[in-house]
Amino acid sequence: MVVEELAKSAADLSGQGLVELDMHSATLAVPDTLLGRWIASATSIPAIAARQEYDIGEALHHFSDELSRSFRLDELADRVLGFFEAILHPEYSVFCTVRPSEGDSGKTELLLLPAGNMGTVVDLPEKMPAAELEQISLVEQQISSREQGSAGGHPQPSGFPDGCVTAPLLARGEAVGLIVLGPRKDGERYNSRDRMLLETCAEQAAVAMENSRLYEEETEQERLKQELDTARRMQMAILPPCKPEIPGLDVFAFLSPATEVGGDYYDYKLLDSGQLVFVVGDVSGHGISAGTLVSMSKSCIFNQLRTSHDVVQVMSAMNEMVYGALAEKLLMTFCYAIIDPAAGKLVYSIAGHPFPYHIHSADGTMTELDISAYPLGVTPRASYKTAEVNFSPGDTFVFYSDGIVEAMNPENEQWGFERFEQVVTGNASLDAEALSGKILSEFDNFRRGVPQDDDVTLVVIKV
Repeated sequence: MVVEELAKSAADLSGQGLVELDMHSATLAVPDTLLGRWIASATSIPAIAARQEYDIGEALHHFSDELSRSFRLDELADRVLGFFEAILHPEYSVFCTVRPSEGDSGKTELLLLPAGNMGTVVDLPEKMPAAELEQISLVEQQISSREQGSAGGHPQPSGFPDGCVTAPLLARGEAVGLIVLGPRKDGERYNSRDRMLLETCAEQAAVAMENSRLYEEETEQERLKQELDTARRMQMAILPPCKPEIPGLDVFAFLSPATEVGGDYYDYKLLDSGQLVFVVGDVSGHGISAGTLVSMSKSCIFNQLRTSHDVVQVMSAMNEMVYGALAEKLLMTFCYAIIDPAAGKLVYSIAGHPFPYHIHSADGTMTELDISAYPLGVTPRASYKTAEVNFSPGDTFVFYSDGIVEAMNPENEQWGFERFEQVVTGNASLDAEALSGKILSEFDNFRRGVPQDDDVTLVVIKV
């Protein structure tokens, strides 16, 4: 508005022959008259605009309004610099954010990551000692130009051009940023009023910057939470029904991830022959990588089953997939079984997974389906043994992951195999769902509110 009014007034004076207006250089040339001396010869319009006074209260109100309009750091920096360019008219302005340097010099240094109107000739330091940044103040001595060289003057903070003014942004006593304003366009020095405005605005900007950081962190956390929730739903969706209808078998399954995305997995497929292919696995670790490997495992198994459900071939295919699946090397314990209800036979292989239990209905005894082998993914071409067991009507098989036996109570005791086995054998006469419910109830009673530290999978198959 000021520039427009000056331009209009200059045009009026030029029309009256009192001044000469050079539109190309935006300067006024006046004759040596009283009016000409009053205007001052060869004065630039931007310089006249830069000398305009401002109301500090109104300026601070405007600055607060600008800060309230943005919750993103990049937008905040643009608004802060735009405000100072309109009020104080610096030749350039820079909004720096800081982060620790990773050098091994033993000195704590902060990297300056500048943004703003730096022009092409401004040479700001790339980093500076943290102590110096925190000690930068707006007292007159520190913004005195080195060019003046007065005996009582103090130099500008190291690395910054002469004539500029700097203001640190301090949040909770720590330097989080820096505002740098270059020399004024009119050539005048920043006065105490300008410094007071800059100091007050820097305090507000530091608070707004911290709020912006917290907002962005909260937004990012919410975004990650939504992505993890989506990944959890997708992972749970690939699991088959917990109580399927399978002729000759009573099956109930339970899986509870310790985090949003877990690494436990179970699955089964009923073949045309009436046999049931069943798998249970546990990927090392949790999170997106483990969940990704679980999804890849499901694809690998069902692609292999299209060709052959042979135990050895499926185990080999799974091992090669896990070994080469991800750049982040993960292992997977795994159990693969083929259950034939008509023949009363179960063929299985195990890769590092906890041994399943077989409870015999005839005498109530329990045996482990034990085959020792490395988990999947240890070597590219591992060989896995197979074994075969016979079963009778009423027999029960219990498959599980180590999260159920390694659970802790408030006294830092593990539930352990002994307690688990006692619950299994003591309730083996129950159907699959009731037995699972009894196991999980005792499991929760033992933990007494202690959060899961690992995924928990439990699958009961009763003939």
